[in-house]
Formats: sequence, structure tokens, C-alpha cells
Amino acid sequence: MHVLNTSSCFIDKFYYVQQPNIFEGFKFYFMGDFIPSYKGYIQDLLVAGGGTILHRKPISGAQGTLLLDSKPPTFIIYSLEMPDKCDPSKKNMILNRRQSDAEALASSTGAKAVSNKWVLNSIAACKLQSLAQ
Repeated sequence: MHVLNTSSCFIDKFYYVQQPNIFEGFKFYFMGDFIPSYKGYIQDLLVAGGGTILHRKPISGAQGTLLLDSKPPTFIIYSLEMPDKCDPSKKNMILNRRQSDAEALASSTGAKAVSNKWVLNSIAACKLQSLAQ
């Protein structure tokens, strides 16, 4: 069974690599809590799609002025996944904090805050999804 899962994962990655580079020219910075293996998998998919992973926070003002209709070249990714032992009563507070922290960094650097769900939905559709919340 484990070999089958590994094979299907390889096939999924192989299939994805054959798709258009939907993230070509974009940079991605992961902010907040991610399960390391999950984060690594998403990073691998972004790189396979032509994206670049930033390992340091973007610097304020480094993006320059963006036109209103242009796509931001940098995305700040926050997680919608909750830890296994998370108190359900704190879920909304945690998710709101992650989003607001990512939006604050994005605002100060000219980037755009998006969730891990946006990344996965973009990959599934083979095109960037709407940035509207």
C-alpha cells in the first residue's frame, strides 16, 4: 500500500510538472504555522509551476509601485490548516490572526496575502485563481 501511495504521488507530481508554469515570475513567502512536510510539498509544487520561494521576509518598499491592474509579483502565503490539538473555540481567532499578519506584511511590501487554499485551487485549475476574498 505504501508503494502505491508513493507511485500515485510521483504520478501526480509528474503530471503537474507537465502543466503550464502558472507561477512563472512570482515569488512566494510562507508566513506562520505550517506542518513542515505539508509546507515542503506546497513549495515543491510552486517551484514546479515556475515560482520562486523566498526564505527571508520581503523588505518594505522593495516591490516598488504596482499598477492597480497588475498582478503582484510576490505572494505572502498563510495557512488555513489547524494543528491537531487546537482548541476549537480558538480556531477563528487563530485564522483571523494569521490572515491579518500576512495582510500587514503584504501591505508594507507591495505583495498580496493569499491562503494555502488559494495556492492549491490555482494548481487544481492550472491557472491563477481570483485574488478577491
